[in-house]
Amino acid sequence: MGLIDMRIRKAAPEDSGRLGLIHVKTWQEAYKGIVPEEKLNNMSPDNSAEFFRENLGDDENIEVGVVEIEKELAGFITIGKCRDDDLNNNTGEIYGLYILPDKQGAGLGSKLLEWGISRLRKMDFEIVVLWVLKANKEAINFYRSRGFSREGREDHLEIGKKLKKVRMIKALT
Repeated sequence: MGLIDMRIRKAAPEDSGRLGLIHVKTWQEAYKGIVPEEKLNNMSPDNSAEFFRENLGDDENIEVGVVEIEKELAGFITIGKCRDDDLNNNTGEIYGLYILPDKQGAGLGSKLLEWGISRLRKMDFEIVVLWVLKANKEAINFYRSRGFSREGREDHLEIGKKLKKVRMIKALT
């Protein structure tokens, strides 16, 4: 097998359509059996793309990184300042990390996570947190194996039903 052309870069507004598609496809796969099927089936790549079109580049506190394989987007990470009011200004957050289902298992998520953590360090954050659905054991294990730990805080998310989410944390220093 030859070398794969892979690169990670900041997302651009023209990536919005592909980002919307990746977002929907990964949700439909990752949250099958967790989020109600009706909600997953009604997700729209166009609506998701519109969100990216409106938000890419507008907020200097949010950054989206994309991974390209053979010049085609295969996943993305969204990072920025932590939104939780119980944590201080030295805390960054990973808002989301998504890899297309047929591209998972090749290390792309790990590479994007490394990129995101590097960017958060450059933003002078000392700690990074993320939220993950409690029922998403695969994601919890992924983050745990990369140095994150459950920090104890839980919350709920309403997506067709009430879902528990847990906060994970990692020191960046």
